[in-house]
Amino acid sequence: MKIRSVIFLICMFMYVSATSQDLVQWGVKFGLDVPTNKKDFNKDILYKKTFNYNVGFQLRVGERFYGHAEVDYIINKCTLDYIDSTNQTTTHSIELGYLAVPLQAGYSILQFDHFALRALLGVQYRVLVRLSKNDINLKRTDMNVHNLDFIGGLGVDIYSFTLDIGYRKSLLAVMPKSKHYRDMLTLSIGLIF
Repeated sequence: MKIRSVIFLICMFMYVSATSQDLVQWGVKFGLDVPTNKKDFNKDILYKKTFNYNVGFQLRVGERFYGHAEVDYIINKCTLDYIDSTNQTTTHSIELGYLAVPLQAGYSILQFDHFALRALLGVQYRVLVRLSKNDINLKRTDMNVHNLDFIGGLGVDIYSFTLDIGYRKSLLAVMPKSKHYRDMLTLSIGLIF
């Protein structure tokens, strides 16, 4: 009788472990961001081009309906034209580093054993944690350090591989009174377990 009880408890533990593993998934990701807003930072700092990428950790909780959270580090490498007080234009590069925490609700539109097509919608808190040294005297305090973004997109899971495409709309500009927002078309690949 005791052996049956132990076997039953072990089987129940294995069942609960397997079931809870399906409810909680975690993984890593790497992404590229393509800017959709190319307006100038301000009248003296003109936007030229940028290269943007991010790395992060992702967590999903749920099955068909699920919550999706991430912790990402976003790097924006910008090339800018700076107009000084003598009206001379020089080209400079700066690097902005953001720590971001996206929180999204997701739904698997199609869901099979090793394939899923997903839709996601949510918000992202983003804080500027790094501004590289620069020759144009731009400081972290000149920037909007905190920001909130609306985010949404579609994703595909094939086995443990993930591919996501989305859009990020910033509520605040890079600098106060600027028209340059960090609005981005996002593309990421990752692994989730």
